[in-house]
Amino acid sequence: MEYHSPFETRNETPGAESPTERPSVTVVFPWSSLIWGIVAITALVVTLASLPTLVENVAAAVRRGPERAAAEAAREALTGVNAKSLSAGFELIPKAVAPSVVHINVVQRDTNLPDELAQLVPHREMSSQGSGAIVDPAGYVVTNYHVVQGATKVEVKLSDGSVFPAERIGADPLFDLAVLKINAGRQLTALPWGDSDELVPGSLVWALGSPFGLDHTVTFGIVSATERTAVSGNPFQYFLQTDAAVNPGNSGGPLVNVRGELVGINTAIVGPSYQGISFSLPSNRAKKVYEQLKDNGSVARGWLGVEMADVTEDIAQSLSLPEATGVLVKTVIRGTPAAEGGLRPADVVVEWDGHPVPDRMTLVRLVADTAVGSSVKVEVYRRGQPTTLTITVGQRPNEF
Repeated sequence: MEYHSPFETRNETPGAESPTERPSVTVVFPWSSLIWGIVAITALVVTLASLPTLVENVAAAVRRGPERAAAEAAREALTGVNAKSLSAGFELIPKAVAPSVVHINVVQRDTNLPDELAQLVPHREMSSQGSGAIVDPAGYVVTNYHVVQGATKVEVKLSDGSVFPAERIGADPLFDLAVLKINAGRQLTALPWGDSDELVPGSLVWALGSPFGLDHTVTFGIVSATERTAVSGNPFQYFLQTDAAVNPGNSGGPLVNVRGELVGINTAIVGPSYQGISFSLPSNRAKKVYEQLKDNGSVARGWLGVEMADVTEDIAQSLSLPEATGVLVKTVIRGTPAAEGGLRPADVVVEWDGHPVPDRMTLVRLVADTAVGSSVKVEVYRRGQPTTLTITVGQRPNEF
């Protein structure tokens, strides 16, 4: 039998005599070796292509080790935390505070009308609303001045739904605080004053009130910053900044701490509605203003009688000061406490009653908070030399 290679070519002529037979050689192509070679090359290419990913996965696994360990430790620690008790504690805050939170309805004369229309409709009125807090069982309520400003009628709605007319006892436009009084015919639940100086960034706080007229609204957050002084440009105000949601209608409502104590009066926000930044008047300052308004109907503030400016680097160099801090006295009004106490133009005040004075707004606030008639030690630089004066504080006139 004859075998032919698949690559052999044969030329035969029909009818021709066959040549002498010779042995045939069969060539077998190495298919299996070729296939295994292709497989090996493919495997190598795949391995090289996936090597970066493999290295990255190994590195990620190494990084995830501590992270996974920390997560597992945290999860284990969470098993020891009674979340229900924590939630129940949070729920106690509004329950404890709710009877002391009030909704305030205000009727005001519409002052936005053009003069020609105001003459035609002289008694046009508009309504607004705000919040407040009962701070005395006898019915004294604190709120913001801007809530009741220009009011012709004020009503206070208690947590039980009862409504009473309110009398305005006093108001302080500079600090934006007002005191109202209602006669409910019974002792009311007063909110205890807390210590706002205890608050630090991260402290838990709750805001209560009637945003957009929604009574009994409670929001929660943390203190973001304390002693914000550049919010309104008013040197008589400084604020607690929080991220507790506050909206129109919350003004005048209480900000409370973890003990349900009044630590702030919700006053302002950034923009027309909540954006994560809310401002509250601190309770320690608000309490002092409240007590004066309750007793006298107005607030007596300390006064010096000077025109002043912040000390810049140029001023510090020209006056040979050791550093660019303090307040430069530009003008001293004749017959004022500053003049009688020996303060002169070009003096630089650096300390008031033991408190550093870094800038003008700080000095204004320190002087305003000083009791009228008290004598205060004042440290100044005069012609580059430190000098101590004693000044008796006067009362700030209404026109200033």
